[in-house]
This record gives sequence, structure tokens and C-alpha cells, in this order.
Amino acid sequence: MKIIILKKISKYIIIFIILIIILYIINYYLYSINYKKYIENYKNNKCDVTKLQSLTSINENTLFKCSAIYNITIPDSVTNIGDRTFGGYSNLVEITLSKNLQSIGANAFTGCSALTTITIPDSVTSIGYSAFSGCSKLVKITLSKNLQSISAATFNSCVALTTINIPDTVTSIGSIAFEWCTSLTTITIPDSVTSIGIGAFQQCTNLTKITIPIPIKSIGPYAFSGCSVLTSITIPDSVTSIGEGAFDKNTKLYFKNNKNNKKNITVIYKSIDKLPKIKIGANLLITKNNFSDSSEGLSQMPIFWKPELAKYSSGSH
Repeated sequence: MKIIILKKISKYIIIFIILIIILYIINYYLYSINYKKYIENYKNNKCDVTKLQSLTSINENTLFKCSAIYNITIPDSVTNIGDRTFGGYSNLVEITLSKNLQSIGANAFTGCSALTTITIPDSVTSIGYSAFSGCSKLVKITLSKNLQSISAATFNSCVALTTINIPDTVTSIGSIAFEWCTSLTTITIPDSVTSIGIGAFQQCTNLTKITIPIPIKSIGPYAFSGCSVLTSITIPDSVTSIGEGAFDKNTKLYFKNNKNNKKNITVIYKSIDKLPKIKIGANLLITKNNFSDSSEGLSQMPIFWKPELAKYSSGSH
């Protein structure tokens, strides 16, 4: 009896395996046909980049079915790259932009994970939200000398980006603009910038030094949160507000008294001999939340200030 049952089970198992093999063969065959059609369409210029020559603006539908391209030159007739135009083009390694380009839309190059370098011509004045986010191999980008602002999430998660030169025409750095740029080591913010948005440099885990220019008035919440190796930062007198958690979890950031500057509020940490210092502007409203979890000496942090120059708020932790 047992032998009969085993034979029946074996029979069903063999039939099941044969069905799996047949389905695999059918699936492979269909995939091969679709792939061949895709390549054939590409070769037959159904992905026609020549039509760009007559356009002044391109968008996500202009190069429909062209996501396999690995390099492209945008003709000088094009003045605008619209939202999501090249979003998700994971094979795009190289692109040359129009010399007359004026604007780049939101998510225009999001997820171009093979793109390594790009030069934004000086004719460009605006770059939209998240334009280059997720460009994980982007090592170098040259920005337009006439760029007015860096929008929110513009370079978010560009994990290979090591340095960037922000032109002196930029007036603001948007929220999470450089968040998770984990290879970024130094950055110079020009004097033209007046505000740094929420989480602008959050989780830039290799950022060691940053100098904030004199015109800046506000630093957004969590702007430098998680910059775990940041050891030096100077905040000028022009700053009037620092958002909650701006330096949260910066475990290597210590502060020491600046005895030569009588106007500045100075925050002293327990580990006063640890080299770096921070100068905090005379008009600044300070809260303990600005520096939560930034050092083992947080709980013993004394605050010194001149009542006529600033206020102190303990805040909730």
C-alpha cells in the first residue's frame, strides 16, 4: 500500500517539475521576443533623438521609450528641460546640456544612477525640486554661475559626491538639499546665501568642516543633524535663529570659549580641549534642542550670554 502511495506522489512531483520547466521556457521565450522588439525599435529610430533639434522645451514624453540610452547631447535650441524628463534613466552615463538652457525641472534626472559627471551651463538660473536626487554615481557637478537657489532635495542621496562649488549667486539652500551625501567632506557656502533649509546637510556623515557666511539669518531644523564627523563650524553674528536639532547627533562637535570676541554668545562644552570651536552670533536665540545628543557633555553645558544681546530658552528635550 505504501509503495502505491509513494508511486502516486512521485508521479505528481514529476508532473509538477515538468510544468515548472515548461512555464520557464515559455517565459524565457516571451522575454526574448520582447527584448528583440525593444532593440529593434531602438535601432529603427523609434527612440528618435533627432527630433530634439526642432524643440525649445523637452519633457518626460519627448524621449518616450528612450530609457536605454547611455549618452545624449541636448541641442542648443532647447531652453527648458521639464519635470521628470530623464527620471529613472539608469543607463545614462553622459549628457551634454544645451548652451542656452535656462531651467531644469523637478526630478529631471532623479535616479540616473549611472551618471558620473555633469556641467550645468551658466545660462541656467533655476533647478527644480529633487532634480538630481538618487544619482548614486555622480562624483562631480559644475553648477551654473547664475544659479539663484538650490531647491529642496536637489542632490539628495548623491552618495558619491565628494565636493561641490556653490556659486555666489545662490541665495538659499533648500530643505534636504544635500541629505545623505555621505561622501561630501567639505563645502563652502558663499556670502550670497541667507538661509539654510530643514535637514539641508542631514546625514552627511563625512562632512568635517563648514563655514557659514555672514549674511545667513537662519539655519533650519536638523540642518546638520547626523553629521557625525563634523568637528568645526563657525556661525556668524547675522544668524538670528537655529532650528531644533540643527546639530543633533554630532558626536564629535565640541565648543570652546572665544575669549577675544566679547560680542558673541559662547557655548562651552565639557570637553573644552577638543580643538574645534563654534562662534554663535550675538542676536541668536539658543535652545538646548539645537544641540541634542551632540556630545557627552550636553547635560553639563553652561550657556553664557549678555542679556542685552540675546535670550536663552531651555526648550523641551
